[in-house]
Amino acid sequence: MFLPDDLAGKLPAVSQDQQQPARANLHKGRPGRVAVGSGQPVSEIDERKRRRMISNRESARRSRMRKQRHLDELRCLVNRLRLEKRQMVNRLGVLTYLHHQILLDSCRLRSEHADLSQKLAELRRILALRDLSEFSCNSSCHFSEGMLNQIPSSLIT
Repeated sequence: MFLPDDLAGKLPAVSQDQQQPARANLHKGRPGRVAVGSGQPVSEIDERKRRRMISNRESARRSRMRKQRHLDELRCLVNRLRLEKRQMVNRLGVLTYLHHQILLDSCRLRSEHADLSQKLAELRRILALRDLSEFSCNSSCHFSEGMLNQIPSSLIT
């Protein structure tokens, strides 16, 4: 081996036997050769690399399959959620319609309540006048026919 003089003194000397494995490494892939530092034939190392490459391909294939399954599950979930959303929107529409109907009924019932309350108040007033007139008639009969004419016809019917 050729080295410049200034480096030759600094590096440890390498014997001819120690250089041989380095030359064997140049002939990778040829049977009977030995790889540097392993002491194993090159074909065994190549076989390990080939098996590792196959293993890596299988692992990548399994990973792609897992990813595809996950994507399929997510698509299924999206479809199910869209269906649920559509059903909820439909139900909200029905409930909104029913709420509107209930508000209309409530408004109608409040109006009826106000009318009936007014009629009841007038009937009570009439009853009070009648009781008063009966009391008065029993005493002196001062109840006039004009008072009966003041009763609204809506209350009599």
